[in-house]
Amino acid sequence: MTLLITVIILGIVALATGLSIALRAVGELDMGNAGTQSEQAQAVVDACMGEALIKIGRDATYSGETLTIGQIACTIGVTINGTSRTVTVTALSGRWTRAVQTTAAVTGTGVTLRRWQSIE
Repeated sequence: MTLLITVIILGIVALATGLSIALRAVGELDMGNAGTQSEQAQAVVDACMGEALIKIGRDATYSGETLTIGQIACTIGVTINGTSRTVTVTALSGRWTRAVQTTAAVTGTGVTLRRWQSIE
């Protein structure tokens, strides 16, 4: 009888240890996936901002659009105030949203950045 109780207790301890390890592994995978999604969203935001600045340099009346890079869409919004442009770009990857805003001036020779910042 004592042997049976010992085997049952050891089985419960082994099961609890296995579940703990499995749950930790799932948590680590989730954290790794979240980091990748965050990095992807940031890369798309940066790429879309670059594209927006190029388009502003080519067309001073450019007002924004939605672009898709890979499987991630970004939204570009441009506010025009004289020669100044405020460009806001937002991208969503999984549960991560990244946004960047710049202020730029349109000159006869192109676009001059005045400010580039991440926004919440």
